[in-house]
Formats: sequence, C-alpha cells, structure tokens
Amino acid sequence: RLYNNETELFNAKGTGCITQLWFAGDLVWRNFGETIIKIYVDGDSEPTIEFELLLSVGVGFNKLTIDPWGQRRIGNTALSGGIYNTIKIPFEKSIKITGRLPEHDIIPVDSHGFYFMARGLTTTGLPIPILLSGGALQLPTNTKLKQQRLESYVALPNEQVTLYETNQTQDIGGAYYMIAMEADNDHSLHYLEGRFVAFIDGEEITLSSGTEDYFLSAQYFDLGDFQTPLSGCTEISRLEHKFSGYRFHEEDPIVFNHNFKLQWQAGDGLHPLTNTTITTYVYVYEWEN
Repeated sequence: RLYNNETELFNAKGTGCITQLWFAGDLVWRNFGETIIKIYVDGDSEPTIEFELLLSVGVGFNKLTIDPWGQRRIGNTALSGGIYNTIKIPFEKSIKITGRLPEHDIIPVDSHGFYFMARGLTTTGLPIPILLSGGALQLPTNTKLKQQRLESYVALPNEQVTLYETNQTQDIGGAYYMIAMEADNDHSLHYLEGRFVAFIDGEEITLSSGTEDYFLSAQYFDLGDFQTPLSGCTEISRLEHKFSGYRFHEEDPIVFNHNFKLQWQAGDGLHPLTNTTITTYVYVYEWEN
C-alpha cells in the first residue's frame, strides 16, 4: 500500500538498466494520476528522477483516461492505472524507486492499494548500451538519464523560460531525449505561439516556430488529441486554454558535446497574452567527457 510518506517499491544493487515501469491502483481512486514516484540512481541523496504518474506520460491536469492509448515508450490503458513507460534508466551501482500519495490525499483516506512492476537487465560488468535512432546511435557506457522539472512555474508574456540546462562547470556530453508538458492560461491559447530553442555547445538552434509545431501538430492542435510514437497532445481545451503533451527525440536525436540548454518562449510578443502556468519534465541522457 501507499501512504503519505515515501514508501520503498524497489531496490537493487549492481549494474544494469530499468527497461519498463508499470503502475496501477485501487479501482476507485480519483487522484491516482497525481501519485508521486521518485527514482534514486547510484546513491543520489535527492531523486534523480521524480514525477506524477499521469504527467510522466504527458497527460496533464490529472485528466481521467476514458479512451485507453499506448505506444512503445508510454501509455495509459486503464481508468486507475495501466500507466507504463519503457524509457531506459541505466545504473552503475544501485537504483531505488519509491512512491507516495499526493500531498492533498490525506487522512481519513491515508493509504491506497498500489500495484507496481519494474523490469530490467543486470550485468556482471559493462553497462547496458543505450541505443537511439533505431540503433544507429549508441550512447557511451557512462551515460545517465537526468531530469529537470519546473512545477507550476508562472511564465510572464514573451518570457524565455529555461527548461533544462547542463552543469556549466562540467564538460558534459549528451542527448536530449524527451519532454512532458502542461500549460494553462486564464485568457487564451496564444502562448502556443512560443517557440522552442536549443543551445547546443553555445549555438542557438530554433527547434520550432510555435509550440504545437514542436509537438508535430499545427494550428493550435485543431484536430484535437492524438498520440504517436514521436509526440502527442493529450489535452487541448479552447474553453479553458489548457494544453498537455509529450515529445520524444529518440528517432531524431539532439546531441551535444559539451553543454546544452533548452528554452521555451511564452508566446511570441505579437499576440495579447497574460501569465501562463507550466509544468515540465525534461529528460536528457548525459555523460561526462
């Protein structure tokens, strides 16, 4: 069962790689999607990766899943669960996974039935190789999956928001892998005019001319929700001005040799806009040169 405090779900020593995580809960559990999972890699004192279950697969605002969906990396196939991912999490020494209830899910409902699977591979020596772009790109053996989060960040109109930045005091190579994002605004969807920009070894590269373009859609997601292996829009509301979705860069890797920064612009400065609240999970495979 899960409680309001952190509960250990899995703990392993040695060298290996998590290849699948799956989560489910009690049949009637309205806040199941806000359950918090923390992953500690190689003895990190703070979580290497931390997420709410639904947003980890790109579903924002604790939206209940009515139509099950899934693809090879992520999915949500049941009302109170069936949330899975097959994102590879390598470890050299150890890995620990914990879970806890959302902060507002308190007594008298102080525990819930929780179901969990972790699958992976262990080795007696060399780490498990991480392959991108259909196996054409093999990452170095000292690769770690890193995550940076913004939670309920209030972005000013036209603000350039940094979503991820490598340690500037270290020489870090890596590959930008995935983002999950939710955004809402009280007045409009014009924040979707904002572009994504990457700074790769100091060079500025525009990744998209607008937010929906970056998620491989167009015209403010005018056909509604979709889920593909590359990207998805899991929520678009023209009444509430909300959006959530995910984007993978497994087939189109964004690789850097020394440093990396990812930014999103809240709008384009041309359309009227008020403050926009966003939550983002950005995942990058990193290695020390």
